[in-house]
Amino acid sequence: VYAQNNHQKERPFELDTVQGDQLVHDERNKDVKVIIDSVLGHGRRCALVRFQQDASEPRQVFAKFFWQQTSSQFRRLHQELNFLLDKRLDRFRMNHAAYSSREPPSDDENGPRCLPKLLGLYAIDCQSDTDPRLQRACILLLELVPPTFRPIHHIDAALLTRLGPLSVNFFSNTCFALKLLHQHGYLHGDVSRGNFLLSSNDDISSQFHVILVDFERSSGITNEAAQYGEATCLFNLFIQYGFSREAMEPIFRAEFPREPVGQSNPAPLRRVYCQSVNQTC
Repeated sequence: VYAQNNHQKERPFELDTVQGDQLVHDERNKDVKVIIDSVLGHGRRCALVRFQQDASEPRQVFAKFFWQQTSSQFRRLHQELNFLLDKRLDRFRMNHAAYSSREPPSDDENGPRCLPKLLGLYAIDCQSDTDPRLQRACILLLELVPPTFRPIHHIDAALLTRLGPLSVNFFSNTCFALKLLHQHGYLHGDVSRGNFLLSSNDDISSQFHVILVDFERSSGITNEAAQYGEATCLFNLFIQYGFSREAMEPIFRAEFPREPVGQSNPAPLRRVYCQSVNQTC
């Protein structure tokens, strides 16, 4: 499929140009409608949308738009689908039926619900002439993360102060989620501040829920050195946004132990370059 596509370097559309209702195709069911509510993200190709199927009530979900005529977006779509369709991780995915829009994902005997859930992939049936490139786009729909979750850089410093030593549980649970990916043969590929969502509601703060998002740069090729490097990026990301190094370091060493050949002591934390956030961690 990749070889047969006529990939171009033309600049992809931005969702700011899209107005009104957009219908999408489903071969099994023609009555699927997506209505764009608001555009999100630096790339202007993510959105909150209302998703309606058959005669059911529309509900808000998260949408990512991919323009298949560019090789980079085609590759990112392929990477994300590889991860989202991995059946081994289904028990860790968010479950809409298990919680309302204002409650955290439930943890059950299968483990924490810390990963996104795919709702569907659709090709657009464009009913608007605003941008003909929409006809070559597709929509990836994901379960909406509850609004009580925020990126790490939006976590209120006052919340960390109120939690005190307990705030380290955010890091502990994030380490668990990242290690879960590594154990199933994945690197997240983009350890940046917007991809680790922490529960920020006082009512649920004691549960310290974490959700990982955005797997466009995920990789199925992993090794111990790559895993350790990714974990180190995560460690420094938490330090950057006000978490205690002293409290996190024992957790880091326990979750991601590493002893170089010929040494009995654990390897010191090293400064590594995080290409995804264009800075040294």
